[in-house]
Amino acid sequence: MSSLDVLFKETVGTFHLDVSFHVERGEVVGLLGRSGNGKSLTLRTIAGIQRPTEGSISIDGRYLFDSSRKIDLPVRERNVGYLFQSYALFPRMTVIQNVMCGIREKDRGKRREKGMDMLSLLQMEGYASRFPGQLSGGQQQRVALARMLASGPDILMLDEPFSALDQESKAEIDEKLIGLLHSFGGPVVFVSHDPDEVARYCTRTLSIADGYLHQGT
Repeated sequence: MSSLDVLFKETVGTFHLDVSFHVERGEVVGLLGRSGNGKSLTLRTIAGIQRPTEGSISIDGRYLFDSSRKIDLPVRERNVGYLFQSYALFPRMTVIQNVMCGIREKDRGKRREKGMDMLSLLQMEGYASRFPGQLSGGQQQRVALARMLASGPDILMLDEPFSALDQESKAEIDEKLIGLLHSFGGPVVFVSHDPDEVARYCTRTLSIADGYLHQGT
């Protein structure tokens, strides 16, 4: 699997973001900070949704962005797994159709087979024909995780993954998520405003405040 190197500066309106960090294979790095300090903006920039002013982002030496080399890969070519706060499931697609959206395989039968494998991994295979609106918050999160993993990403990024969940739904996914993150094998970036959450899920912590990143433990 890959390692991640991030070094960029970005200006959005009057907000300035200046980050530099490295995530090794197998590391789960927590990006900790209050709302509005640049956590989600950092993830969007790595994913290619937002363009930095200058700097570079690379996975094992493969540049996703490099201002000096004029490299700026589109989102679809970055191979980054990104779990949004809202999970971003398609409401008019079934669970299995949502997961299959993340699979590049051309053969529909093979896509469905892999999608079912991912749902089985997260104990959601019995919900394949349901729609997102028929699921609990924890179940929706597991479907979003299955879709993200099904794409075969080089890195995983999770943006406040529990923000939309009540305590019961959070407990439902807790142990499964810890196991998935630590068995992934590639770099993982986990964004949260909750120090206890970061301590539980992550192997190392980086703090971000007012757009500046501070190396943690």
